[in-house]
Amino acid sequence: MAEKWEQIVREALANQDRIAQERKKRERRDSYIRIKALIPLSLIIGVGAFYLMLSIYGWREITKTLLSWIVGATIVTTIIALMQKKGY
Repeated sequence: MAEKWEQIVREALANQDRIAQERKKRERRDSYIRIKALIPLSLIIGVGAFYLMLSIYGWREITKTLLSWIVGATIVTTIIALMQKKGY
């Protein structure tokens, strides 16, 4: 009788281990899907382009490019705000 109980307990523990491993696999897969949703492909491409530009042209060119984009974005948003204010 004791041997039968030991066998049942061993099977239950093995089943619990199997379920725990499946849960870990599922959680890992779900976290990968969440990370993939958070980091879109365009962001990865942008970071890669930044690194490539840094390695080819250096910090000076990146700073000039960044400042020109900031100035451009500021001008565009100012023009759009003025157009909305005047009712265009």
